[in-house]
Amino acid sequence: MLSGRVLNNSIRMRLELGPIVPGCSDLMTEFSRDGCFIRLFYPTSLSHIKKHSARWIPWLADDMYFEGFARVLQIWKFLIKFVVWLLAGNCHIPAVWNADVKQEGGKLPVVVFSHGLGATRFFYSSVCVELASHGFVVAAVEHRDKSASASYYYKSEDGYTDVTPTWMKFKVIGLGPGHYAARKKQVTKRVQECRKVIDILEKLNSGIYIENVLGRDFKLGQFKDRLNLTSLTMMGHSFGGATALLTLGCDCRLKGTTHESQADTPHLVGYWLNWKMKKLPPVIASRINNHLILDFLQKNIGLNHELDTSFLTAHAESVIEGIIEWRQ
Repeated sequence: MLSGRVLNNSIRMRLELGPIVPGCSDLMTEFSRDGCFIRLFYPTSLSHIKKHSARWIPWLADDMYFEGFARVLQIWKFLIKFVVWLLAGNCHIPAVWNADVKQEGGKLPVVVFSHGLGATRFFYSSVCVELASHGFVVAAVEHRDKSASASYYYKSEDGYTDVTPTWMKFKVIGLGPGHYAARKKQVTKRVQECRKVIDILEKLNSGIYIENVLGRDFKLGQFKDRLNLTSLTMMGHSFGGATALLTLGCDCRLKGTTHESQADTPHLVGYWLNWKMKKLPPVIASRINNHLILDFLQKNIGLNHELDTSFLTAHAESVIEGIIEWRQ
C-alpha cells in the first residue's frame, strides 16, 4: 500500500492508496461558460509516490474558492481561511501533476464524478486519488450551474493570456415556492455537462484533438485507445448523486452508478457536523467508503488486479449491508 502525505511543514492529507501511483491534470474546453471543466485523475507508470512529492498539487486550487465556501456556509471568508490554515495548512493532494498516463496493461476503466452542492472538482480528491491508484480514470466535473462553490472560465484566448478568468459565484437558493424549479434547472444543466464530458472521453479515446484552454503541458493524446468506455460508470455525492441517477436515465453509454458518502473535509478540518454523534477516524472512514466503491466496481465491471478485501473484513462491524430503515 502507498501512504500519501505531504513532506513539508503543513498538515497533510493522509491517504492509504492502492498499488499504482496516481496522476492528475485539469482540462477546460471552449472559451465559454458552456464548455466543460474537468479534473482528470488517472494511473501512471511511476513508482514510489513520495519520490514525486515536489509535483503534488495544493488541495485548494485558488484562493477564490475560499470566498465560495464562505458563501455556501454563510460565514466570513477570513474565518474559514483561518480554520483551514490552522488545521490543514497548505495541504497537498498525493497525485503527480501532469504525469504521463500509464500505457502498460489493458484499457483503463472510467468513472465520471459529479460533486455535491457547494463543492468543486477537487473537493473529493481523497476518493478520486484512491480510485486512480487502483487503475481508474476519474473525470471529476466542476459544474457551471452555480451549484459549485465557485468556478471560472475564459471568455477568449486573450483573456487566458492575460490571466483574467471570469469567475462564477455559488447561487444561494432559499427554500420556498421557487426552490424545486431552480434546483431542477440546475440538475438539468448538470446532466448536460456530464453528457458533454462523456463526449469528450470518447474523443480522447478515439485520438481526436481537443483543445485544452489551460494549455498544452499535459498531452491529452495519451488517452488514445486507453479508455474502456464499455463499462463507463457515473458517480456522485449528494446533489451529484441525483445528477448521476438522472444522467444514467438519459444516456445509454453509462452502465451504472455508485454513490459515495464522504468528501475531503474530515481530512482537512475534522468533523464539524453532529458533534455528539460517534464517528470513525477520517482515514478509516475514507478507506471503508472507498473500498466499498471498489468492491462494487470489482463485482460489476472488474479491475485489472485483485482487490484486497481484508480491510473491509476487518471493519465489518462498521458496515451495514442492505437497505437501511430511517427512523426519526
